[in-house]
Amino acid sequence: EDSLAMLDELKLSHLAQKWCLALSGGELQMVLFARALVKKPRVLILDEPESNLDFFNQKTICDTLKQCSQNGVSVILNTHFPSHARFLSHKAILLHKIDDSFHSSTNATFGDAKAILSESALSALYNVRLHLSPQQDEYVLRI
Repeated sequence: EDSLAMLDELKLSHLAQKWCLALSGGELQMVLFARALVKKPRVLILDEPESNLDFFNQKTICDTLKQCSQNGVSVILNTHFPSHARFLSHKAILLHKIDDSFHSSTNATFGDAKAILSESALSALYNVRLHLSPQQDEYVLRI
């Protein structure tokens, strides 16, 4: 019952009777995410949970993780999407290679997510000019 309710909540009910081998990669990823949530965890550790998903399912993952966090679940994840990290996180660790261009003696910066994932830090890290859109709290590449 809990499994079916979770599938319904994540808009995956149509997959309930499918074999895992018949699912696409994105469908399987969403079903595995639902399976993790059914257990009502106190801690979720996720490796790029929104990668390789369409925008609808990326939003579903992010919104669900935000709700979990607001309900007391500790969410630890790595992501290649800085705007997702800003949306989800209170704290962040920004990892980078140590080289002369970043002017740092360590490969990690830890702290408040909004401060760590700033325009200047991400622009320097990726060596591209990024701009944070104030209305959407998302990054856009300036050309």
